[in-house]
Amino acid sequence: MYESLPGEVFKLARDLRNAMDRELVDYGLTTQQATVLVMARVHGEGGIGHLAEPLGTDTAGLTRLIDRLEAKGLVSRRNSERDRRAVVIELTPAGEALIPHLTSAFRRVHQRLLEAMPEDHLEQFHESVRRLRAKAQP
Repeated sequence: MYESLPGEVFKLARDLRNAMDRELVDYGLTTQQATVLVMARVHGEGGIGHLAEPLGTDTAGLTRLIDRLEAKGLVSRRNSERDRRAVVIELTPAGEALIPHLTSAFRRVHQRLLEAMPEDHLEQFHESVRRLRAKAQP
C-alpha cells in the first residue's frame, strides 16, 4: 500500500512546480527564477552560496539561473564588500518591481494547496514531510 508513496511525493512536487510555473508565465519566469528573486530580496547582502540548497540545485545551476535573470535585466552581480571572494546579487529596479507580484503568486498556489487539507491535519502533514526529508538525506 505504501510502496507508491515516494512516487506520489515526486508527483506532488512536480504538480506544485507546474502550478507555480503557470502562475508565473505572464512574468516570463520559472519557479526557480522567481524563488531566486524573492530570496535575494529577503537575504540581501547574504551572498548567493546559501541559495543553491533551497532551490534544489548546485552552484553551477545557480550560476546559470542568475545568468538568465541578469540577461533579463532583473539582477546584477557584484563582489561582496565583506568578502571579496563572495558574489552578491542585487535586484535591479525591474526585479524589485516584480517582487509583490511574485510573492502574491507564491501565496495563491500555497493557499490552493492548503485548502485541500483540513487545518487540523496540516501540522501532522508538515511534521511527516520533515521526517521523510530527514530520512532522505545522506
